[in-house]
Amino acid sequence: MSKLLIIDNDPIYQTTAQLIINKNMLFDDCISYTDARLALNYLIEHRHHPEALPDVIFLNLNMPGMDGWNFLCQHEDLLPFLAKKIDVFIVTSSVDRKDELRSHAYPFVQGFYSKPLTLKELIDISNFVTATAIKYANLRQLATVSTDSLTGLSNHTKVKKK
Repeated sequence: MSKLLIIDNDPIYQTTAQLIINKNMLFDDCISYTDARLALNYLIEHRHHPEALPDVIFLNLNMPGMDGWNFLCQHEDLLPFLAKKIDVFIVTSSVDRKDELRSHAYPFVQGFYSKPLTLKELIDISNFVTATAIKYANLRQLATVSTDSLTGLSNHTKVKKK
């Protein structure tokens, strides 16, 4: 199940994006905030609850109050405390190449897009999120199997020593 968080001060863009996403069933759940500080508070409040956290964030850079750059800095500080990995895609009206290059300083930023996102771009992002989720689920399963194997080996070793 994939969850999207849109952080953009333009409610018309939010509504349009949500309609396209829902019509094409690209994400299972979509929440949005017009204020980046409120979105950050949501992440902080739910940091220990992976089911409540989004899998991906669409972030606008140019917003009043806390802009996208400030959000990225705060999000980076929050990363070690989040119950799961969240990928960020910058979706902005900025066409400044410097902004795109600056976004590369944040390893959790997976893409930089100019508004509005096309259906193909939305599908590509949705596919990326799905593939990433499958990869991490497989890694978690492998880690569990490895841990279980080691525990069994340890128990087996203890029995032989007796």
